[in-house]
Order: sequence, then C-alpha cells, then structure tokens
Amino acid sequence: MTRALLLIFLVLAACQRPVFEPEQLATGPGGMVGNGDPITSGDFRGGDDVLPGARDVPPPDDTRPPDCDGACVAFCEGSGLVNPVNRGLCRSLWGVGLPPRPIRHEEACRRLFVDMLGRMPTADEAESTCSGGWGATVKRLMETEDFIHIQQRRAADRFLYSNEVVSLAAIYDMDRLVEKLYRGKVPYDLFAAVVSAHPVFTRRHADPGDKAEALFQQFLGRPPFEPERADMSRLYRLWHSGYYDHPQLGMRLPDAFIRFRCLGEDGEVDPVRKGECASVLWGYNELTFTPDLRAANDTRLGELTMWSGLLTPEEWARLQVPGRILAKDLAFWERAVDDVLVQYLGHDLSAKVPEVREELVRWLLEHQGDIRSVHHAVATSVAYLQSAEGASASNYRWTWGPLKQVDAEVWLDSMSRNTGFSLPGCDHRISQPEDLLRAGSLAGYRVL
Repeated sequence: MTRALLLIFLVLAACQRPVFEPEQLATGPGGMVGNGDPITSGDFRGGDDVLPGARDVPPPDDTRPPDCDGACVAFCEGSGLVNPVNRGLCRSLWGVGLPPRPIRHEEACRRLFVDMLGRMPTADEAESTCSGGWGATVKRLMETEDFIHIQQRRAADRFLYSNEVVSLAAIYDMDRLVEKLYRGKVPYDLFAAVVSAHPVFTRRHADPGDKAEALFQQFLGRPPFEPERADMSRLYRLWHSGYYDHPQLGMRLPDAFIRFRCLGEDGEVDPVRKGECASVLWGYNELTFTPDLRAANDTRLGELTMWSGLLTPEEWARLQVPGRILAKDLAFWERAVDDVLVQYLGHDLSAKVPEVREELVRWLLEHQGDIRSVHHAVATSVAYLQSAEGASASNYRWTWGPLKQVDAEVWLDSMSRNTGFSLPGCDHRISQPEDLLRAGSLAGYRVL
C-alpha cells in the first residue's frame, strides 16, 4: 500500500507545473555576459564640484552663441572643475559672465527622486537620502533597485518589447542584460554588440535592411546612408523569423532562427557567393554558418534552419559583429551621452554646447564604457541641479534648470508609496498578457 501511494504521489507531482521566476525563464545571449564583478567601483568623482562665480564681464548677446576669449578659456582651465558637464559648460556659462540659477535643496531632491526612482520622496526619504552632498545622494539613488527598474522600463519602450513578436524568454533575457548594464557589469559597447544580434532586436524587424537601419537609429541616432544600409544588411542575411514550442509555458512562441546562407551544395561556404554574407565598408567581416546536428528542415522555406536558442557563446559573439562595428565610431559614444543628457535635462544640450558632449565622451571612455558614470555626471552637474523657477537674465537654455512633463506613473507610484495603498501595475516586459492567459501558460506559475 505504501509503495502504491508513493507512486500516486510521484505521478501527481510530475503533473504539476513548477513555480518559477522570470530569471529561470530568461534564455539568450544576455545571460552569457556580465557575470563577473562590475567594471568600475561606482565611486565617480565630480559630484561635489565647488562652482565658481561668474566672471565680471558684460553678458554675451544671447541671439548668437557666446564667444569665449582667451581670458575666458584661462578662467575655465583654472576653475578646478572635475564634473565633465560643468567643465564643458564653463565656457558658455561662468566664463562669459553668466550665472546659473540657484536651486533650493527640496527642489533638487524631489527632481532627483522623480528622474532616478520614478516617484516623489517621502519626508523621511528626503531627509535621509538627500544629505552629505549631491555626489553621495546620486550614488545612493543609483544603487537602489528602483533606479534599475526605471532603466529597464525605459529600455522596454526603446526596444519595443512585444511578446506577440518576440519570445518571452528573449524579452526576459534582454531585461536581464539591461540590469547588468546599470549595475556596471557590462560596458556600453558590449551592450550594443549583444543587442545587435539579440532576438528581441532581430525578431522585431523584418528584413536585413530593416535590421541594419534600426541598429543605426538605436546607436548612432540617424538612418544609415544607402551604401551603409546595403553593406550592413549582408551581416543580417542569416536571420529568419520563426516559431518554437516552449516546453514550460505550453505555447508556441515567436523567436529568431539562423539560416545557412552563402553555402554550396556540399554544405560548405561557396567562395563565389560568400560576398553576399560579408561586410566590406568597415573592414572585411564575413558571417556564415555551416549546418550540423542542431539544424532542422523548415518545410515552409525548403531549407535548413537552426533555433537561436541552440547557439553557443562563441557563435553569439560572431553574430554580434554589427554592434562592434558601430562601437568603433565616435558618433556611437556621442549618441550614448546625448541620450543620458536628454533623459535628465529634457533637451539636447550637446547641440547647443558641443563641449559638453566632448567632455562626457572622454569621461565615459575613461570609465571603461560604464554608462553609470554619465548618469552620475549629468545628475550632479550644474546643468541639472539649477532651478527652473523665476526669470532668467538670458535666453540661453542652459541658464535655467530642466522643465519636463511628469509621467502618469510618477503620480501613481508616489501616491501608492505615501498612502500605503498597493496599486495594480503592469509588467513592462509583457505587452500582451492576454496571450498568456488564453494559452493557460500562467496557470501554476508566478511571473513577476
């Protein structure tokens, strides 16, 4: 009898779906990088610059860019500023006789909480967190889980997560990759390389030319020229959009597959056709795969394909050459710092004061591509920590603080935090949860 009961128990246990977390569902190239220590200590300088007073000179004509003469340049070089935004801004601010607008402590603290944590601070949080200097305050905020979560939500909008188009497992993997980026475990150039071949990216865009154009828009901020588009698209000819059956979710998921292109009838690389799978504008980069036991016949295509979930780390690294190509371009790093400036300031300061961009790019490279260094620099700079209230003696946009519309989530999360009333929320990774409900995939699972 005991043996019979044990058999019944084992059968029933085998029929139960296990409870698992998103980290257990995530599969993809994001899990293969950033698994060591952070690339920097996270202790960034320049958070508490002693700001100089404005030079006693007539203010510039604000209908044209300010002209920093020799005395202005000497003044800025001797100012002792460390923060790269402050250094870049000096020749357009203090050096030409313009003072920034002073900011109240409460206004600065509230702004930092909204932009970095996505909510207003409570009175106790404002007192305990916004103390000991703005450098220490920003460091404390960047080390919170809320800061990571805000960046993950921004990435979901940036890369257009959609579980109708991309495998949920790949979306969770991309979310994990973004977390590693903002924990300082993945440099920004490696992040771009992984994204350039990530199923969240390659499955989202249709043909090779669309993928190449989307990559340029994401990381250079411009569409490619036609020769660039045509050349880069050759590195995306291997990708194919297909479906696979997920064993745990019990549903069919969209995902990226590899096709074997530029091969001869013997299954080896055809020396005549291999140019169709090679980029030449940025040096010779050939991207071909030959089939092995992992390949399966796709009856719709009439050719062999391989599910991207079977790729090895070395094969993923080969597929990431488009991102590595763009990371060699100075415009790649300029776009990276511009994105952070717009995120905090709400306007493109680099277009008005190019010296700020130049200083920030140098700063980011000095910190091994740790994007946190740029967030710290911008959030502790005079461009950000100055008031937006009152009148300004100048029309230069950098002489008063950020003016941005607050998202609805900020008000909802702030009310929830201050009232203690828990509000229902949306998972930024799942745009169409009804698909999972219809398939019965959420029964017995805990997906956060």
